[in-house]
Amino acid sequence: MNVEVAGKKIAVRYVPLDSLGSYDHNAATICIDEKIKGTQLAVDTLLHELVHAAFGVTGMADALGDSLEEAVTVCVEQVYLPAARKLLTRLGEEC
Repeated sequence: MNVEVAGKKIAVRYVPLDSLGSYDHNAATICIDEKIKGTQLAVDTLLHELVHAAFGVTGMADALGDSLEEAVTVCVEQVYLPAARKLLTRLGEEC
């Protein structure tokens, strides 16, 4: 599977990992641990890694540095995405 992030094609692969997921900017690849494929955790992990990809593609990863990039990614994942999902659900109900 592939996903386009800011015009760049990013491959998504399910492979054995020691973590839930990873993003490799040089390889333009998101890897998700194959043990969680098909679960909500896999979806959440993919969204988390997509944020990393967005930061990588736009150059923000370099500007932020590893520690701050991870902190901002977790903020987006745990604060912004749930709020956006709720809003989209509400908008769907109003249409």
